[in-house]
Amino acid sequence: MAYSQINLLCSLLPKTITIGDSNITSPSLNKPGAVNSITERQAQIYLQFAAQEIDARLSTIYLVPLKRFKVSEQDLTADCRSGVKSVKIADNGPFNAGCIVRISDTTGSEVNEVDALPNNAVDLNTIALMNGVTRNFTRGNESTISLVSYPDPIPIICARIAVATIIDRLFVAEQNPDVSSYGKTQRTLASASLDEIMAGAIRLNGQEFVGRRFVRMQLRDTMNTSAEVLRGGGKEA
Repeated sequence: MAYSQINLLCSLLPKTITIGDSNITSPSLNKPGAVNSITERQAQIYLQFAAQEIDARLSTIYLVPLKRFKVSEQDLTADCRSGVKSVKIADNGPFNAGCIVRISDTTGSEVNEVDALPNNAVDLNTIALMNGVTRNFTRGNESTISLVSYPDPIPIICARIAVATIIDRLFVAEQNPDVSSYGKTQRTLASASLDEIMAGAIRLNGQEFVGRRFVRMQLRDTMNTSAEVLRGGGKEA
């Protein structure tokens, strides 16, 4: 489970490193098309590596993997018809580009992603969506839109660790010495944020503690999970 989206990863990568599964320019006879540096699948794997590193650091304090929680919720101020790529609410302040949102009513819900927000005062009540909604959402059915997210600054920490790993992988084959200052800086910033979380300077809202923070680790009980324990190829007796 990755804690960051690929679009956030792209925003941190240098422009010379691109993510995608196809050519980024139109090839011609005299000028072959440029190929993306890594595929989207590889980018997701690097994000997963970063999430594993975060979980390992935070597992002594928080129950991992971390979970998304509802950050903000607002009622729709106008009906939303199937296929449209925007909704109307009272204030779009908490909803930023790239955020994951859940649109719901009394009959069900669906997930979407926020597109670039309008930058003028006239449209402060509009949320642009990346994809068209799949059905009608009416005010009569108590339609709402919720912002669901991992707690800050986990998404940016995950993206920075993934960026550092990607740059190290690509840099080692092209440069000597094989260390990127930019990648090193991203990892340093991510590590500093994790240190602040471990020290209690940053609290992860909406997450569960594994026990009492100020008790020696040796005094804590072993954390149980809902997974069945398998030993010797069979279930534990």
